[in-house]
Amino acid sequence: MSIEQYLWQQISKGDKESYAEVYRGLFPRFYNHGHKFTSDSLLVEDAAQEALVLLWERREKLPGIKNVETYYYAVYRNNLFAAIRKQQLLAGEQELPETPEFSIESVIISGESEVLRSAELQAALKTLTSRQLEAIFLRFYEGFSYEEVSEMLGITVKSTYKIVARALALLKENMLVQLMLCF
Repeated sequence: MSIEQYLWQQISKGDKESYAEVYRGLFPRFYNHGHKFTSDSLLVEDAAQEALVLLWERREKLPGIKNVETYYYAVYRNNLFAAIRKQQLLAGEQELPETPEFSIESVIISGESEVLRSAELQAALKTLTSRQLEAIFLRFYEGFSYEEVSEMLGITVKSTYKIVARALALLKENMLVQLMLCF
C-alpha cells in the first residue's frame, strides 16, 4: 500500500491530520497546475480549496479508491474547469481558452545557455493544443503514468499515447525550426 493510499484510508475514517498532510501537499501542486489554464490567481486558489474541501466531504462515500492521485487531480480539474466556465459565462465568453498559459519557470533550467532554449520551448509550447499541453504537463511535469493521465483527461490510454506522441513530435519540429531561425 502506497503512502497516498494509506493517507486516503485515514482520511476516509475522518483523520484530520492525514487530511491536513494531503492538503499541504496538494494545494501547491493544484495551484501550479491551475495557472496553466488561467492567470487569475484567486480563481485558481478558490478552485484548489474547493476541490480539497470536496475531498474531505466525500471521504466516507469513496473509501475504496485505487489510485488516489488520479482521483485528486480529477476532482481538482473538474472543479477548476467548472470555475473557468462560470467566469467565462459571466464575461460573455463561450469556450475554454485554446492555449493555456504555461509557466516559464517550469521549463527554465539554470545557466545562461538554457535561456535561449527555454524561449524556444515556450514558442513551441504555444503551438500545442490545450489538450496536448495538459497531457504533456501531467505526464512529464507531474510524473503521472499514461493510464493516470488518460483517467484524468477522460480518454483512452491509446488516445493519451497518441496525444503525447503528437505533442512531442510538434515540439521537436518547432524547436528545430526555432533553432534554424537563430542561425
